[in-house]
Amino acid sequence: MRIFASLCNRVFRLTLGALAVIALVGAARAETVRVPTIELDYAVSDDPRGALRKAAAWLAEGKAKGDKLKQLNALRLSAKANEQGEERPDLARDAEAGLTLARELGDREAEVEFLTQQAGLMVDGGDHDAAAKAFDATIALAEKYGLRANIARSQAAKAHLYFAQDRAAEALALLVEAHAYFETHHDKLGMIYTFSLMAQVFALDPDEKTALRKSIDYGQRALALIDPRRSRHDISVHYHNLGVDYARAKNWVKAREYFNKSLVLVKELGDRVSMAYLDYRLAELDREEGKLDGVIAALDRAIPVFVDTGNINMQLLTLLSRAKTQGALSRKRDAADALNKARALAEKLEAPWALVRTRETAVQLHSRWGEYEKAFREAEKLRTAEQDFAKANNARMVIEIERRFDSRQKEIENQLLRARQQESDARRLALILGLILALTVLTGAALFFARQAQRNRRFQTLAMKDELTGLPNRRSIMEFARTAVQKHPELSEPVIIALIDIDHFKSINDELGHAQGDAVLIAFANACQRELRANDKLGRFGGEEFLLVMPGSGAEQIPAVFERLRASVQAMQVAGLPPGRTLTFSMGATSKALTTDQTEELIQRADRALYRAKEAGRDRLEIG
Repeated sequence: MRIFASLCNRVFRLTLGALAVIALVGAARAETVRVPTIELDYAVSDDPRGALRKAAAWLAEGKAKGDKLKQLNALRLSAKANEQGEERPDLARDAEAGLTLARELGDREAEVEFLTQQAGLMVDGGDHDAAAKAFDATIALAEKYGLRANIARSQAAKAHLYFAQDRAAEALALLVEAHAYFETHHDKLGMIYTFSLMAQVFALDPDEKTALRKSIDYGQRALALIDPRRSRHDISVHYHNLGVDYARAKNWVKAREYFNKSLVLVKELGDRVSMAYLDYRLAELDREEGKLDGVIAALDRAIPVFVDTGNINMQLLTLLSRAKTQGALSRKRDAADALNKARALAEKLEAPWALVRTRETAVQLHSRWGEYEKAFREAEKLRTAEQDFAKANNARMVIEIERRFDSRQKEIENQLLRARQQESDARRLALILGLILALTVLTGAALFFARQAQRNRRFQTLAMKDELTGLPNRRSIMEFARTAVQKHPELSEPVIIALIDIDHFKSINDELGHAQGDAVLIAFANACQRELRANDKLGRFGGEEFLLVMPGSGAEQIPAVFERLRASVQAMQVAGLPPGRTLTFSMGATSKALTTDQTEELIQRADRALYRAKEAGRDRLEIG
């Protein structure tokens, strides 16, 4: 009996020990779970300061237990929060430590995240050449690892670089590509990010009315996607950006309304960086309205924050605002001091916009003080800065055109090499067959018929292509459309049918000649082709009219398709077009709604929608 009791006691102890080991192992595993990126992003989009506190706790616990994965999670969260809060020195520290740990643990996604953040810091520091190389290397690494989501996020981040360099078309092209990925994969945070950046890019548009309309439109789209329960900080940022748009339109009442909405959330979150932005913005409103009493105090609160966070752009803008305000208060010495500090920052940035803004302020101040000779000299320097800006833009365009030309030439050469290799292989095979069979006549006949078949295929291809643009001709695109519409009719597979017409094309032919019109058609076809998926097809329907067929796409995707095509067409360069002559197009689109929809009926609906787009002023989309 004693032996039995002793045995039971031993078994009981062993069981307790095993359970304790299992519990410890489970706890260890729980500590080493990788936190999904979307959870980190939502934590930061709601409360960056709260996210920093959580990251600090994780980091301390991870170090205490030697849990490197927990430390990596902490650094990822901390870096995202510091990036959102524009705490650049802290972000630099997190990114460097996180990159080392990510490589040690083999976490490729985290590695690309930290590299993207480091490239962004280079943009903020004004080192644009290094930033461009860093972004390109990071995107190449993400492609190597097959991290498609990270590629899209790095592309969107690289748009900041183009934005800082006033390269709006290139920034927009990256954002459209990134947004297409986020939209396809239902990534709301990614869509919000790209919509927000698109709004900023359109703010570079020299046409103020167009810029305001587009900026507000994309800002409102982003705002509509945000979950107010999970993204309070994001909402405050979008309120701020909408306030900036209305301030640009000199609608001070509406601007102040949005800035105050942002202020409520910023105070709730205790976000000092956002508070600095709002101090600057509200001070600018007060100065514009002639309420100068509290402006200097607000700007003096903002400047130290921008210095601490390493935000040179905002330091410059705040100093220029301070110089203008001190000038309006007849404090010449203080105004000159702020202007000189702004000059130093503008020279450090080496950004055309910074030099232009600084020269403009100098002209205003010297004119106010009656120093007309100095004002005249500054005006001359301003003209030079504006000319340099224009030359830099032209040089970038030339480099981009050359790059595209070289890329196309290389592609053609590779195609020729492949064709020659295939031809060589075919001849070798024919010779071997001839030697084995010893039938010279039969081999010759086989080669003859092979060549004949190749010619027939070539003629058949030519008969289905438009000779000028290389796109499918009317007959070919109609056959494709019928196939797409009638495929699996019982399933009602979605398909978009759209008619696209280049606006005012007749005037191009009449004023510049048909050769120039042909060049426009070719460039337009190429620009649209670049934005389509592999299974989409664009064909020349006649003259300057094109038919677009997109199998597997529904009506809700039509606006995004139109914006991608519009951005690509706006960014294209056509040799021979007069400066300032831009190309636009009108688009009428529809989608298959019923299993009974026929191709001709869909095309008629798209044609009626196209007519409405033309009647409504062109350069727009109508859906039928």
